[in-house]
Amino acid sequence: MLLDRQDNQNDLQKEVPNIPNNHEELMIEDNGHRNRSSKTKCRCKKRKRRLRLSRNPFIIFYLKMYFESPCKRVVDVAREAGKIWCRMTSAQKQKYIRLARKLQCRKR
Repeated sequence: MLLDRQDNQNDLQKEVPNIPNNHEELMIEDNGHRNRSSKTKCRCKKRKRRLRLSRNPFIIFYLKMYFESPCKRVVDVAREAGKIWCRMTSAQKQKYIRLARKLQCRKR
């Protein structure tokens, strides 16, 4: 019975040479990645453009980065934003600090 299946598979592969032997070969290419065409776009949902700002300067900076990179995961954006924020000078942070103060005054 098992030999009959293998013979049938071999006969079928002779007729159609591109059929893989097993399920794993269907899912994975030679480089170890799933087969995807190069034309596929990011399938993630588009984020809404409305930016809700916080009173915290770092959160304002983080949200700006988050909305600029729609296909990245939240964790990755937060980690990257934290590293960049720590390397920024106080002069570079002033833009976000001023914006946070404006929002604080506006909400009162």
